[in-house]
Amino acid sequence: MTRAGYVRREPSPNDARGVYAVLTDAGHARLRRAAPTHLRGVTTYVLDQATPEELEALGTACSKAAAADERHRLPTG
Repeated sequence: MTRAGYVRREPSPNDARGVYAVLTDAGHARLRRAAPTHLRGVTTYVLDQATPEELEALGTACSKAAAADERHRLPTG
């Protein structure tokens, strides 16, 4: 993706071992073009296949993962 010009590498300001992949303008444009196809696939192959109970469980799991990510995020600046 770097060679294609969709992302560039930037060092993490908080962790010398880390590198961020930052979306370029070209990468953002490509993502916007791909989004409708991706969303159709997620709907068809994931959401349409799940029961309401499974979707609720998925939502709960995603909320927990997002909260854990927030708790473990390194402070910036």
